[in-house]
This record gives sequence, structure tokens and C-alpha cells, in this order.
Amino acid sequence: MFPYIAEDNDVLYSALDIFEAEASISQFKNIQKMILANTEDILCAYEYNLYDDRGFPEIEIVIYCNYDDLSCLKIQNELEKKIDAYWHSCGKERIYCLNVSIKNIRQHESWFEED
Repeated sequence: MFPYIAEDNDVLYSALDIFEAEASISQFKNIQKMILANTEDILCAYEYNLYDDRGFPEIEIVIYCNYDDLSCLKIQNELEKKIDAYWHSCGKERIYCLNVSIKNIRQHESWFEED
């Protein structure tokens, strides 16, 4: 079963409004750059999901790679630590409406599409 994913750009704009209200737009941009810089050697696909069923808008960046699930989890945990450290270095509380998931490429929806 796939999770609930919003299809409305209002969710994206609402999440960005949170970063803007906290004067953290540069952090939003830098976190995206950090995620891509730390996954560029393993990246097979890059997508994002929007959620609005959690009490706040959320952007989930999904990086697909050709690693097993345990390795994906390890990479994701390392990225989460780097994101936390980045927020700490900025002297700000982390805003949790931007998150990252690392998944095996076989979990990508196109893997299940029929020809």
C-alpha cells in the first residue's frame, strides 16, 4: 500500500511559507544541495512527494539508488545527521517539513509499470 501523497502545489507553497516565516529559505535551498551533493554518485532517480495529512505540509525528497535496503537506510541516517548538524551550525531549530528518503530503485513506481 502506497502512502497518501497530495497532488496539490498548495502543499508545496505552504511548506515554503514555513521556511519563509522562519527566515530559512537559504537553509531550504542548501539542504537540497547537500542532499544532491551527498548522493550524486549513487543517484538513479530523484523525486519528491508532498504530504498534507500530518498536521503540517511536508516535502519528502526521494533518492532512488541501486543499493540494498539496509545500505539505503544507512545512507538516509547519515544524511539526516548531516541535516541536523547543518541546522545546528546555523543556530536554528530544524524545520521538519523537508525530509529525505533513500530507496532502492526497484521500489520506484516505473519498475512496476507494464510495457
